[in-house]
Order: sequence, then C-alpha cells, then structure tokens
Amino acid sequence: MDAQPQVMVYDATHFNLFKTVKHVLPFQDECRALLCGEDLIWVMDLNNGKCLMSRQLDSQLLCWCNDGSTDFLCVLQDAIYKICAEDFKTSSRVCYVSAAVRAMTTLKSGAILVVSFKGHTRAYNVDTGATMMEFSKMSYTIKPFPDDIHFVGVGNHHELMLWNVDQAEPVHEFEPYSNPTCVTDIAIFSKGMNCATAGDEDEPIKIFDMETGMCLATFYDADMGYHHSLAVTDDDSHILCSSQQKISLYCVKTEAKVHEFYRHSPRISGIAILHGQQAFMSWGNKDYKEAPKPFLSVWSLTHFLGEVEDASDTAVVCKGKLN
Repeated sequence: MDAQPQVMVYDATHFNLFKTVKHVLPFQDECRALLCGEDLIWVMDLNNGKCLMSRQLDSQLLCWCNDGSTDFLCVLQDAIYKICAEDFKTSSRVCYVSAAVRAMTTLKSGAILVVSFKGHTRAYNVDTGATMMEFSKMSYTIKPFPDDIHFVGVGNHHELMLWNVDQAEPVHEFEPYSNPTCVTDIAIFSKGMNCATAGDEDEPIKIFDMETGMCLATFYDADMGYHHSLAVTDDDSHILCSSQQKISLYCVKTEAKVHEFYRHSPRISGIAILHGQQAFMSWGNKDYKEAPKPFLSVWSLTHFLGEVEDASDTAVVCKGKLN
C-alpha cells in the first residue's frame, strides 16, 4: 500500500457548463467518456479534460447499446432514445416508458432492461420498442452477465435474484446478508456467474456464486464507512469500492485491501473501470459554500495490477506522472 497512484483530476474549471455530474460512461478501450450533466451531454477527452462535442439534453440516465457501436440510450421524459455518440446528430426513439426510469441496461441480443422507480422490470426490443418480457418481482437495480442471457437484480427487500431474460420468474434468489440491510451496489465478474455486493457501513463486501448462492469471498473494512459504488477490474483480480470520501482496492485472491485512494473531498457519486487500460474513473461533487462543483478523476492501476502491455495512445492516461 506504499505505491502512489497516478491521477489526473479535472476540477470545476473543466465543467463550467455543468452544475452537477449525474452519470458517466467510459468508451470501450478508449480515453474518452460520455458525461451527463444538468441539461447537457458531452464527450470528454480523458487525456486533457477537453470537451470534444456536446448537446443540450435533459436526461437522467445513460447506457451503451452494447451492440459494438458507439450508440447510447438515454431517457428523455417518457421515452427512451438511441443517439450516436460520434456526432450526437443521429437519434431515434426506441420506445415509450410508462413510469420514471430508475435503472437501465442492455444485452447484446437487442433487449433493453428497464427498472422503474416503482420497481417494475421490463425487457424491450431495441429495434421495435415492443415489450419482450415483464418480470414478476420488483427490483431497484440490475446488472447483466456477459453471457447475454442472465442478469442480477436486487429486490425491494434487498434479496439477490438471478434472472433469465426469457423467464418471468427468477432462476434463483437468496439473502446476501444475515441481517436486513441495504444492498448499496453490485458488480459483475467477466467470467462465470459471480457477483460482488456492497452493503451499508456495518456489512462487508461479498462475492457470491449466483447459481448456488454460495459466498466465495468476504472483505472486511471497519474504516470504509458507507459503501457507495462497486467495480471489478478487467481480469477479475481486484474489486474497487467507494465510500463518500475514499476508494479502496481489494485483492480477490487474498481478500485483503491493497490500497486506498484519498484524493477526493466528500460526495463521490460513482466509479467505473476504463476497460483495457488498467485505470478507473471516479466522479462526484465537491462541497463549496456557494454551490457544489463537479469533479472527475482518472486513476492509474498499473502500480497494483502490473505494467500496461500495450503502450498505444489508448493507454496514455496510465503513463508518466499525471497532476
């Protein structure tokens, strides 16, 4: 835990058009990210913090289409739209939604999984907008597995549920913690059917085999505080977990904490892995007397996961000393 991470921090001067940062989507294997702010969406170059293009859109939620393109889905009022992230000009309405959307993700098969604020989960066809399936139990968050068939949902009573996109009933469900608690986030591993869970500040981070409900690993951290957001590295070897004031890195094999990242003031909103680059992003809002100001940081994991093998331009954020 002695190695110092490389970090590039973008402060409020890079977000003069933003009041808050609501949501961030990193591009696959690139040093770009799609940011959703107050009435604005833009593409940022993560090497220098510059805005590459922007569009005025009042969207609360974004997700990639997961079809190999750079198209993304966004919720605008009572409908879901598909927009091209390369020009922001090409857009089309996918479907109408009957209630406010709380969570949304996509499968490579062309299904959009949508969770309303009332907990209802439905699957829509991305091409026709038709309802493909309405799932029987309520959820408040969902994450898909790479097999393009299964996904995990967290129920209203904080139970974990394994779903098949073609079945209305859950394949398997169980309670991840012995005491009733809030499951604050989940993260999916790239291999197998494993899922990491974060609970409130009194509960550890756990890894479960979703097919059997067996707990595979437990991570205790008395100093972590309230667990906010989880992410798993590309090789499934480490887990990142954020609280309001710091981010911790855990080794899956040893179940030990490897490092803590402290560069943030309070109010970290989320973290995301920069795939293929041994780096991750974090974002949120710094508290100032006049108003909260957004920030975004890019952290290198090369100190902890080994050197980057591909020294191409896409890995430039991980090289050298970043201020």
